[in-house]
Amino acid sequence: EVLEGDGTFHTGDLGRVDEDGFLWILGRVKEQYKLENGKYVVPAPIEEQLALSPYILQCMIEGTNKPFNAALIVLDMASVEEWAKNNGVTGDLTESEEVQKLIKGEIERVGSGLKSYEKPRAFKLLTEEWTTDNGILTPKMSLKRRVVMERYGQHLEDLY
Repeated sequence: EVLEGDGTFHTGDLGRVDEDGFLWILGRVKEQYKLENGKYVVPAPIEEQLALSPYILQCMIEGTNKPFNAALIVLDMASVEEWAKNNGVTGDLTESEEVQKLIKGEIERVGSGLKSYEKPRAFKLLTEEWTTDNGILTPKMSLKRRVVMERYGQHLEDLY
């Protein structure tokens, strides 16, 4: 039951084999979704790529049956506050036009290797870190997408 027709072991994971023969697990098949334009997206590698920004602590990409990807982005508040201080930005940093531009630039910079349809075109900035204590991460630190959608799904819908 766990073997595919070609004899390969089916785990439900998406992966690739690099030029050195190493297997890289990219995400779960069940997390894959299709955009309105028919393109399939695996969000986990995109989220990992975007989290390489010093200003992005965590993020979740979503776009099931939508025209484009949207993201919930948890700011790395220490880095963003330092940037804001150095750039004379005050007030609510999640609503600041300057911080919005900063994050948009970071999406372009760290996501330069992504396909155009994979990059989020819209995003909502958040400050609450996702942890096991608030029930958004599993004990092995995996994102509970269902829980994020229950808590923040309306924010994503508002982006469309």
